[in-house]
Amino acid sequence: MLLSSLSLLKEHRNENIRAFLSDMVMYSETELAIIGLTQCSKGLFKRSRPYAYNTDVSPDVRTEKNASLSFWSGHASFAFASAVATGYIFQKRHPGSRFVKPVWACGLTCAGATAILRVRAGVHFPSDVLAGAAVGALNGWCIPRLHEEKNEHLTLITEINGVQGIGIVYSY
Repeated sequence: MLLSSLSLLKEHRNENIRAFLSDMVMYSETELAIIGLTQCSKGLFKRSRPYAYNTDVSPDVRTEKNASLSFWSGHASFAFASAVATGYIFQKRHPGSRFVKPVWACGLTCAGATAILRVRAGVHFPSDVLAGAAVGALNGWCIPRLHEEKNEHLTLITEINGVQGIGIVYSY
């Protein structure tokens, strides 16, 4: 993400500096949102990790707090949020670039590898990484979309039925 946004600073024009700062804000919002959502899901679901069922693993490790924080995969959600946000933002900033497809391919390949390796390491079930990938990708798409100038469909809200919070509303 940083490398694609740094290309904007080659020319020190004010609009390029604003675009760079906007990209950094969008990326930061994307990552902070996915970290928060992931921590909430782990606390809510308290799903045991695969190694918690493995009798070859020491009882201390199987019963530690982290052993019950499997759903959804934070690594997968973070990786897919990063990949989708980077690809989306790069494509919007450089629509005719020959690097659009490689940016998407590289990001999604790395995110997919992260998800697969979490399962192979025995710390997540496939459903953990699939859910993490889906939520991360949706988050990586939604946050930059909220920043588009004429976005009539997505709205950020801070109150729902009189209760303070944060939410995204999609209207069609």
